[in-house]
Amino acid sequence: MATARDLALIDRLWRQWSPGFSPDPAFQAELHEHLRASTPAPLKYYRAMLRPGMLGATRRLSQPIAVPCCSFTVGSFRLRIFVSGH
Repeated sequence: MATARDLALIDRLWRQWSPGFSPDPAFQAELHEHLRASTPAPLKYYRAMLRPGMLGATRRLSQPIAVPCCSFTVGSFRLRIFVSGH
């Protein structure tokens, strides 16, 4: 599908994901050449993300992770401890 119509899908995704950036025609031709030579490997990553178990994992990984942190500050001869996440 991605190679259909001279990689039109890739060009559309590029425009959608990088609005305001227009690659020069020589660069775009070189990109197409490399994609054609290595297909389907560049697309396997994205196809794998659509498999049933990967969607939930992707959503979980896109959420911030709360990690407790301790920092020690020595000031006025006192040791203060700050613990975040608690």
